[in-house]
Amino acid sequence: MPLLLEGNYCGQVQILYIVLKQIFGCSTSRNPKYLYPGLAYLATTAARVGVLQNCPQYRRLHVDGKCGTDTWKKAAWLLANG
Repeated sequence: MPLLLEGNYCGQVQILYIVLKQIFGCSTSRNPKYLYPGLAYLATTAARVGVLQNCPQYRRLHVDGKCGTDTWKKAAWLLANG
């Protein structure tokens, strides 16, 4: 998967939203941390990616809010072993 960062607008961002929703559970629009699905990588997306990067399972990553190779690998591991 490609490097995703704030300001990106593409289909891979929508895949990231789906992955984050699976990892963090059933978010609803009433939850202040809810990510509205879409194609835009917003500041809220970067913040949620930062939470994923800092999650103690698997290994902690440098928290920068960018979804690169290591973040995708961590997300895949959490989905498989969650």
